Amino acid sequence: MTERRAQIAAEMPEFQINPKIQSLLKEQFDRLKHRETHGIPSNDLIDFHSAFAKKFKFTVPINPIHLGQMIHPYQAYLCNFPNNRHIQFHELLEVYENQIAASLERTTGRTLFAAELSCLSFWMVNNPDKGALDFGEFN
Repeated sequence: MTERRAQIAAEMPEFQINPKIQSLLKEQFDRLKHRETHGIPSNDLIDFHSAFAKKFKFTVPINPIHLGQMIHPYQAYLCNFPNNRHIQFHELLEVYENQIAASLERTTGRTLFAAELSCLSFWMVNNPDKGALDFGEFN
C-alpha cells in the first residue's frame, strides 16, 4: 500500500493532499484534540470535519463514496471504532492517503479493488501488523 501511494504521488500530483490543506487540517485537529491523548475520539471526527468544512473548502481528492465511509454519521467506519478510540493526526492522514489511492482505483473502473483498499485503510488504523483479530483484541 505504501508503494502504491508513493507511485500515485509521483505520477499524479492531483491525487494527493495539498500541503496548504494539510496544514489547515492540522490546525483544526490541534484545536479539537484532547490534551492527554493528543487525539480526537473517533465519534468526534464528524464534528472535526464539519468544523473544517465550515471554514475552508475540503479539497482532498477522495471519492464521495469513500468519504461517506469515513465520516458519514450512520455509515462511517472511522467514526465508529469500539471504545471511542482516539485517532491521532498521522493516522488520519494515513487514512486520507489510503482513501485517495482507493478513489484513484475507483476512477479507473476497478471498483472491487477500491472497496478492498478502502476496507484495508480502516483496518490499518486499528492494527497495521496483524491480518486478523478476534473480537476481544478488537475492543
